[in-house]
Amino acid sequence: MPTILQGRVISNNSAKTIMVRICTIVTNHKLKMKYRKFKKIMTHDERTMVSLFTMTVLDHDARVGDWVSIRHSGFNPISKRKRFFLDRIITAVPRAV
Repeated sequence: MPTILQGRVISNNSAKTIMVRICTIVTNHKLKMKYRKFKKIMTHDERTMVSLFTMTVLDHDARVGDWVSIRHSGFNPISKRKRFFLDRIITAVPRAV
């Protein structure tokens, strides 16, 4: 079963890549205190439109502020630092017209 995580998109500047911030709540057993840990994960966004002439990103499927679900790619990494795929967008921020 693949690992599925949820997080918020914090960057979508690269082509076919979004940066997702994952939050986990951890308990300190000695102090009995809960705190949040954040991790930034590079995620593959296949439905990105890229201009072939200028090689600039035209539009991402997921935008900054969206709450997304990502899944692990399995045994084969996508690239040197990418191990996750964009599974689905849970809630999207309102788009400006």
